[in-house]
Amino acid sequence: MKSGNLFRLEAVEDGFVYLKKTEYEFLKYQFVDDENKATNLELHRFSLKKQKDEKDETLMTGIGQYHLSADAKRLIYRAGNKFGVVDLGKASVGDGALNFKNVSLKIDKLEEFKQIFSEAWRIQRDWFYDKNMHGLNWKKVKEIYGKFVPFCGTRGDLNYLIGEMIAELNAGHTYIYGGDMERGKRVSTGLLGADIVLDKGYPKIKHIVKGDNSDEKLASPFERPGCPVREGDYILAVDGIKLSANDNIYKYLQNKSNKVVEITFNSKPTTEGAQTCLIKTIGSEYALRYYEWTREKAKYVERKSGGKIGYVHLPNMMQGGLIQFAKYFYPQYYKKGLIIDVRYNGGGFTSKMIHDRLERTINTFMQPREGKPTPVPERTFGGYLALIINHDTGSDGELFSEAWKYRNLGPIIGERTWGGAVGIEPHQKLVDGGVTTPPQFGEYDAKGDWVIEGHGVDPEVPVVNWPKDVLAGKDNQLDKTIEILLQKIKENPKPRFAKPKYPDKSKPTLK
Repeated sequence: MKSGNLFRLEAVEDGFVYLKKTEYEFLKYQFVDDENKATNLELHRFSLKKQKDEKDETLMTGIGQYHLSADAKRLIYRAGNKFGVVDLGKASVGDGALNFKNVSLKIDKLEEFKQIFSEAWRIQRDWFYDKNMHGLNWKKVKEIYGKFVPFCGTRGDLNYLIGEMIAELNAGHTYIYGGDMERGKRVSTGLLGADIVLDKGYPKIKHIVKGDNSDEKLASPFERPGCPVREGDYILAVDGIKLSANDNIYKYLQNKSNKVVEITFNSKPTTEGAQTCLIKTIGSEYALRYYEWTREKAKYVERKSGGKIGYVHLPNMMQGGLIQFAKYFYPQYYKKGLIIDVRYNGGGFTSKMIHDRLERTINTFMQPREGKPTPVPERTFGGYLALIINHDTGSDGELFSEAWKYRNLGPIIGERTWGGAVGIEPHQKLVDGGVTTPPQFGEYDAKGDWVIEGHGVDPEVPVVNWPKDVLAGKDNQLDKTIEILLQKIKENPKPRFAKPKYPDKSKPTLK
């Protein structure tokens, strides 16, 4: 077989069938389940009997998921929102189409709740990393909590009950969420990317969140090219509707998320001399405010250390964390000190990749004709490292912190971490789309001790950021880390390799 992104293998009479990603999307990660609406997968059949080139054939293209019948003679496929049942063989999307237009289901909620509860219990029983269930009598646990299922009036009640049951395992990552929840319709609100306060009865722009117009997701509405609105201006009307004194500006932005609105503004809370401009609102300020937060932290460290120390914040150990690491590490790897900040790290699975980079040591330097010498391996950090952690450092962020300790990469400053080291991966869903996650991967050290779970990673230098200090704009943990690194740099500057004199080969060497 040719190499490729191949998965979802199922046995058939003379071999097997499987899904394959199309070549142009070969390296992109994609989670495939029964709700997958993609149309970028191919269904292949591989024959173990045929030994020639035709042993692997493409049965279908443009699908997102399939399932075989019990006798493996037929299959059902999904392609976007299209479904069909066909014989096992070559077919096209649209063949054997199923029409659900007039299908309705009658569900006995109490019976469904019983099934969901039992399935959630079984998922933990069959997948929990410790088959002895942390010493619990798991059947007894089901009996105790199962008595309350008939009293669950809503799907939210059931999730709460399941959450209490799996909490008996006393392990992190025992989640229960989703399902056929009773939700009211939500109306989006357009946001302006700014801190707005009432001043003299009218909304005043106290601070415009600084963004990055080169990235549409980080564009701050009032920072768009040509926008005349400035900090200190008052907003007097939205889409021509004047605001009354002490009015709530956000009620005029309801159902206007990611839409262009007209803002009437002035440097004073009167309409005399007021101007109007068009701005595009945003649906969430999370990414924008995070961007500003990290930029301000980096600039603060640069300023307070006199340019000697760099700063990298890792929001998680997933794709976003890797991107953030690349954006901040490589422009600062030459500095004498570097702070890695994993406070509020949401976890993931890429911590080892970042450690691989940080643990590199400089072998030699490469000197070009012009320019500065560069380290070998390329872009290897050669200064002092320090790590900041807190109570919201979780999961793979904790494994990163524990490995930091084993590798003795530098001091760890802050607060004890969350304490959840038994990891999870995507899992099958419950019958109504809900999810419960069984912790499947426990980690222990060379001494034979389970690490982190239930306790967390302790800092070497405990420092607490008290709420009153945070509200005042202080970051005691960051300040202490800068102080420690500056002291290390002062006491023992790590020497750079002294560049040797260029060789003199003008004289003959033969005797």
